[in-house]
Amino acid sequence: MPINKFYKPSEDVQKGHYIFRNLKYFVKMKKLVFAAITFCAVFFFGCSSDDSNSPSFSGEWKLINVSGGLMGQNQNIPANSIVWSINPTTQVISIVNENNSSTYYDGLPTGIYNYQLQNDPNPMGCGTTLSIEENQDMGCILFENNHLIINSNYNDGFRMEFSQ
Repeated sequence: MPINKFYKPSEDVQKGHYIFRNLKYFVKMKKLVFAAITFCAVFFFGCSSDDSNSPSFSGEWKLINVSGGLMGQNQNIPANSIVWSINPTTQVISIVNENNSSTYYDGLPTGIYNYQLQNDPNPMGCGTTLSIEENQDMGCILFENNHLIINSNYNDGFRMEFSQ
């Protein structure tokens, strides 16, 4: 039984025009797919995560509060009396400590110190710790409300809060 009895092609198909119609359809679809892919790429990758608003470990940080220790102290530090200048390129912290009081912990004395940031391998840990002069563990590095927190409360140490 010939196929023409069940299926009668249109006049365009009989003359070979279906190839051009399909080609036009294919080109239109190709343009639509390309436009959709371009839109998705711009939508997902066009926006960068600009972290310029979040603080970084570098720069000048002023100690504003010290808390913790065995006695549970909580001391606000006089403005600009203790300043840490942190240079991540040279991994050096320059400290100017003009504290004359011995009633509270004030960190390190005036000087220039080498430092290292180390990843805390403990999954329950803080993520990053600060080590001064290769052997003095200062504690965990955290950022809260644009403040730098160096926290060593986990070993009855102190929590030092800095602002820029």
